Amino acid sequence: MDATSAINLISNHVQSYLKVDGGSLTLNVDGSYCHHDGSISCGGCIRDHQGNWKTSFSRNLDKGSIFQAEMWGTILGLHLAWDNGMRAITVETNSKQVLNFINGNFDNSCQHYPLYREVIQLLARDWHVILRYVPRENNSVADKLPNFGHSLSLGTKVYQFPPAVGIVPLNEDRTKAGLGLV
Repeated sequence: MDATSAINLISNHVQSYLKVDGGSLTLNVDGSYCHHDGSISCGGCIRDHQGNWKTSFSRNLDKGSIFQAEMWGTILGLHLAWDNGMRAITVETNSKQVLNFINGNFDNSCQHYPLYREVIQLLARDWHVILRYVPRENNSVADKLPNFGHSLSLGTKVYQFPPAVGIVPLNEDRTKAGLGLV
């Protein structure tokens, strides 16, 4: 499978993770940038079609731009899904810039080309990945994880259970969808 056919990009489609077809998994990702020190972090959460937590991550990325944080969130989230044997996943991000970039809307001399190359190599693996835009309010759990990542030492922290910072937004998402609390 080539990189072009590996990308199933729905950039203008707004849908919450709970409306995805039964049996599928959704990865919500986000990045964070601190203006006072230039630090960046990212995070993401994988849930099933009922909103049940599967796994998640936060990562302190040191210094950089919000775009780099958003891209690393997507890349690390895809790695986490692949490493956990997930072969069909919908990735939701609130960054249209990241979706446009992954769709090839940039100059090849761009300083972020290595990030593009890495995500394209991930998408070209033998699996089904849909990339989708969601508004920030539909990405609330993923929004908390990168913010928490700023407090971590450098590196990735994987959570097999929802960390305390994720419980409230997880329950808010489930309540909006008419599901029970965790």
